[in-house]
Amino acid sequence: MGLHADQGGVPEARDERVCDHGEEGPSGRGGLEPAPRRGGPSWSEFFRAQADGILACDFFTVETVFLRTLYVLFFIEVGSRSCT
Repeated sequence: MGLHADQGGVPEARDERVCDHGEEGPSGRGGLEPAPRRGGPSWSEFFRAQADGILACDFFTVETVFLRTLYVLFFIEVGSRSCT
C-alpha cells in the first residue's frame, strides 16, 4: 500500500496478495506427506516395558470436618503400584 499526494493521502488500492501460500496451502507442508509409521512397540507395549522405572505423582487437597485444608503429595510406583 502506498500513499500518493494526488489522492489526498488516501491509501492506494492494489490487487496484491498479502500472503502467498502457493500450491501447498496455508498449512505450509510444501507437498510433503506425513512420515511413514515406524516399526517398534506400540505405546502400551512401551509403557508396560518401562513401568518398573516410572513413578506417578499427584498433588491434592483434603478439606477436613474442622475446616482445615490438608495438602497431600502422593507418589506411586507404576510397575508394582505400591506407595513409596
